[in-house]
Amino acid sequence: MPEQFRLIEVPLDAPEADEDLGTKEKFWFRHHDLGNCLFKKARPNTGEDCSRVVRVAWATSC
Repeated sequence: MPEQFRLIEVPLDAPEADEDLGTKEKFWFRHHDLGNCLFKKARPNTGEDCSRVVRVAWATSC
C-alpha cells in the first residue's frame, strides 16, 4: 500500500524566516525535495493538526 502522507523531519536549525500572520507559531524552511515549506506547530489537545490533514485529503480528492 502506498504511503498516503509522508512524515518530514524538520531539523532544529531549519527555520529560515518567521511567519507572523495568524496565531500559531510557524516558520518557513527549505526542503531539499519540496522547496520552500511552511511549518506550523500544532497546539496540544485541540485536534487542529488532524483536522488539517482531513481537509487536505478531502480537497485533493475532489
